[in-house]
Amino acid sequence: MLKFFYHLVLVMTLVYIIEMLLLGTTRPRLYSENNYEIPAVLMLTAIFFSLGKLNKLWNYFVVALSFMSMSKSGVIEGVILFLRNEVKNIKIFGFVFLCLFGLLFIFIAYNIINSRLTNIDIYNLDRVKFLFVFFELLEESTYLEVLFGHGIADILPYSSCLELKYWASLISQDYAYCDSTVLHSFILKLFYDTGLIGVLSIIGLWFVFVRKYFGKELGLTLFLIVIVCSISVSGFSNSIVIWPLFFGFFLVKEQTIGRG
Repeated sequence: MLKFFYHLVLVMTLVYIIEMLLLGTTRPRLYSENNYEIPAVLMLTAIFFSLGKLNKLWNYFVVALSFMSMSKSGVIEGVILFLRNEVKNIKIFGFVFLCLFGLLFIFIAYNIINSRLTNIDIYNLDRVKFLFVFFELLEESTYLEVLFGHGIADILPYSSCLELKYWASLISQDYAYCDSTVLHSFILKLFYDTGLIGVLSIIGLWFVFVRKYFGKELGLTLFLIVIVCSISVSGFSNSIVIWPLFFGFFLVKEQTIGRG
């Protein structure tokens, strides 16, 4: 698994550099959405760092790689990984260095996110559109629907489908069909389907499971990274449960090999 990690980082680095320098791509990616590869490599870094198989330079390098991706969620996840891996058993000098380095990372992150939003109407951003439609749906819902949801993949009203026509499956002047999956963001979809009680229960139980499965420190790091993914509108966010289980298999394997 460690070899896979090295190969993944190498391929991502080469692809990003080639796309940025030779092709002039403003948002380089290995796959159709770098919301897939960035969280994957960040979570692998967190796992191997916790196992003592990577030094701090890898932490810095992978965070820098997430910045190169120009992904807004990837940048936030990179800052989370940096802070989670660095704020451990540091002395006074190390604390000063961490503060300076952390501020630099946050400054770069802010500029990357700001550059992605420059000359863009905030109301035309996909995340904002989904959020506005979601709030409109909540206003039209009963108290019971807000608390317990509308049901899995419930059909959305005509006006909501029309507002999200770019993502809706069937749309015309007189007819529009879409269900809650069109909301894309896992958190929004889960809230609409299962309500406030459902989303708090599911995320809460998932958080307890991940911390128990991976341990207190690593579990919280992975939880924060995937939660940021779940706020995003990429397909990766729908794998909120699958990814930790997938990485957990290799984590147990690595620990077994280490003991052997």
